[in-house]
Amino acid sequence: MKKIIALLSVLLPLCISAQVSFSFEDGSAGGWIFNAADRWNTDNVNPLNGLYSLHHVFDNSEAATDVAVFSIAGLCPDCSETTWEFTVRHGADPSSSNKWSFILASDTGTDGIITGAGFSGFAAGVNFSGYDDTLRLWHILEGKVNVLISTEVNWQNDIGTDGVATIKVTRLPGGEWTMLVESWGTEPGAWGMEHGAGSVKKGAWSKEHEEKGKEGNENSLWKYAGISY
Repeated sequence: MKKIIALLSVLLPLCISAQVSFSFEDGSAGGWIFNAADRWNTDNVNPLNGLYSLHHVFDNSEAATDVAVFSIAGLCPDCSETTWEFTVRHGADPSSSNKWSFILASDTGTDGIITGAGFSGFAAGVNFSGYDDTLRLWHILEGKVNVLISTEVNWQNDIGTDGVATIKVTRLPGGEWTMLVESWGTEPGAWGMEHGAGSVKKGAWSKEHEEKGKEGNENSLWKYAGISY
């Protein structure tokens, strides 16, 4: 089944005063690394906004995962507040096989994310683990998945295959995470904390990772961000 995802823009601050941003408005996906060159394309076919969006364009005849990532070398989540913001449309009803996630941070590249073996990091999306179609934030520790935030946003019912949503995930230096989602066409904040957001305190940056990182800079564990589909 062909799965269509469109990513309009990504905004991520690095260190204290720097940030990385992709709008794709130049028709290029420069800086991105793909698991296969023919799976993704920056084009003007039904863009989310403006002229161009990044699309997953490969027609998978069977269940499979494709990944696109970019470097976040220099990310220091314990130095200051860190925010990931991205806009997405998922053109198929979610299921256990039709799933997507934005990889907020990963210690491995495309191959490691696809296989899941030993992959550690954080991801926000739908059905990364399970298949209840709700928007969630997960912590992945060497392939083991733990839910950090569960929202009441059911992607199939609340967003749909034609809907567009902007998702904003923030981590404070003390380890508190929040996630907000705004569906385009609704009033900003219409869902608020009751429906479209959630938070969790502490524990998100696990003891296992902190100990693992003592051999060097623990923040060097986080090398890539991107999208898994």
